[in-house]
Amino acid sequence: MPYPGRIDYFGTPRHPDRNVFPGHKNDLGPRIAFSWAPFSDRKTVIRGGFGVIYSNGISAAFGDQNGAISTPAFAQYVPYSGDFTGRTPAFRLSSGAPDLNLPSADSITKSDAEFLGTTPGGGFLNGSKDPYVIQWSFYVERQLPGDVALSVGYVGTHGMHLYGDEFRNYDYVPTAVRQKLRNNINNPIPTDPLIGAIYGCGTSCPASLILKPFPQYGSVTVNSNPDGFNRYHSFQTKLEKRYSHGLNFIVAYTYQKDIESPNTGDIIGNAATPTTLGRSVGRSSFVPGAISGGSGNSAGGSAAQNPDNRFADIALAPDDITHVLNFAVTYELPFGTGKPFWTGNTWADRLAGGWRLTQNWNIQSGVPLLFTGGGQRHHRSPQSCRKPVERPEQ
Repeated sequence: MPYPGRIDYFGTPRHPDRNVFPGHKNDLGPRIAFSWAPFSDRKTVIRGGFGVIYSNGISAAFGDQNGAISTPAFAQYVPYSGDFTGRTPAFRLSSGAPDLNLPSADSITKSDAEFLGTTPGGGFLNGSKDPYVIQWSFYVERQLPGDVALSVGYVGTHGMHLYGDEFRNYDYVPTAVRQKLRNNINNPIPTDPLIGAIYGCGTSCPASLILKPFPQYGSVTVNSNPDGFNRYHSFQTKLEKRYSHGLNFIVAYTYQKDIESPNTGDIIGNAATPTTLGRSVGRSSFVPGAISGGSGNSAGGSAAQNPDNRFADIALAPDDITHVLNFAVTYELPFGTGKPFWTGNTWADRLAGGWRLTQNWNIQSGVPLLFTGGGQRHHRSPQSCRKPVERPEQ
């Protein structure tokens, strides 16, 4: 076929390696940290760190035991026109196997004719790098009177080449062409006879078939796409009282923002295994709009508004929580042996000694809500509509 796109098979000159993707051997993940006490009383400490963390690439995306439900690299179907009336056997084993005129097992790998006019199954893209996250932090800590310590810091992350956006179709009519043709998208246009022979429409086929980048295929879908990214920034502070006089507590507050590309985090390894088929797992199964517009507990998510401008859908992550306040306190009652009250009273010690009161509180703002209307999906926070943000630098 004189068109871009083809099927490459393992163990052939086009792909001699038996692995799907050769390993990336240039994943350099440096990590550095420091701690400095600038004053002589050593009650103030400045800490910081930086690191690059890689995942194990396509193996992580594909998922554990997912190969059990995956189709083989290629399939060779050979029909047998026997007697299927149910009155006579198709063949007799005593007479030996019937002559099916089977082609060689690798004959299908010697041409580009397989899957023409249909979908060549879901594929995986090999990113130029394995998925990785850059992390950095900077803290100032101060010891205060009364066994109290205060910590104030900034934490940020930047993920790149992240997998997500399940089942993205790369074989579609460009947006600008669709906007130009509009209702005429299915009108016949002059067609290459080679393409017309596939669909049986001769030299005049619908524009929706012919104007795609890979017209010889019905669609070209990729299960997991390694072009997602995110940026996370947060202010974090913590006030902690170490245990003394029967009391200890921790108060922690985080002000944060998480921005990501559309559909990041929806991966085939989490949505198409025997135990999770048809639904998502992990955080995406509980967060409304968990897959950048998809429904919670649902595989697949939603597509970009404009597949030719995916950056238009960069926005706050569906699990973005702006404010998080946590408070935990433990107080040991002052009764019984070794305590200020009822020290020598055996019965009081048995009844009230050793008791502790514990409280844990979590107060946080909500995630963007999902609602539908007019056949489109929208994000909305409890306060106001969350608008897409400008494309961050990568």
